[in-house]
Amino acid sequence: DAAGVIRVPFPPQQTVSFGIMVRASGRVPVLLQSAKSAGGDFARELEAKLERGVRMGGVVNDPAGRPIAEAEVLIHSITRNGPREFTRLDYDTARMGTDGKWSSESVPAGVDAVAFEVSHPEFRAMLFTRGKSNDLSAGMVSESDLAAGKAVIALPAALRVVGTVLGYNGRAIKGVEIQIVDTSRPDFRRPVPCDDAGKFSFAVPQPGDITLMIQA
Repeated sequence: DAAGVIRVPFPPQQTVSFGIMVRASGRVPVLLQSAKSAGGDFARELEAKLERGVRMGGVVNDPAGRPIAEAEVLIHSITRNGPREFTRLDYDTARMGTDGKWSSESVPAGVDAVAFEVSHPEFRAMLFTRGKSNDLSAGMVSESDLAAGKAVIALPAALRVVGTVLGYNGRAIKGVEIQIVDTSRPDFRRPVPCDDAGKFSFAVPQPGDITLMIQA
């Protein structure tokens, strides 16, 4: 509300732990979490102090050096908590305008292992880390360029698949439904538009095997 208060209802008898991510534009997100101890209860009032982070930014281009509009940069870090335990924290999702530029102030100072997952439906998604030099082939973006808002990231074009769905008589079928099925994640499906002439077109963001499920 106007006083900055967030009320979160929960079933007290069934809840044994919780985690709440608090975000605001231009601020470092804060994770509030707690677990019940034997015979204890949760603190009913928690305070999240959102500080301004380190400003960083740049531009996302296509292979020809032209800015890519409406690309996304997901900024995150992965912290090792134990021999086989890791925690990922997503700081911000910066979206480009028509000029391909992005900026963020949601990463706290002192965090070294910052990664940038850059994606767009028409291009291959790429993962970059912040480093001392600029070496895109090694997946590294210069720390000084990021701080100056001049980091240049180039995305390679995605493979585009174009086809036509026809009946046994060679004629187009109306009302065709096409979905991309991820072979490694059968529960993940992405719809593909298909017009009344049976024509469809889609971009594959990453190399590998894909499966098309076609229904009519």
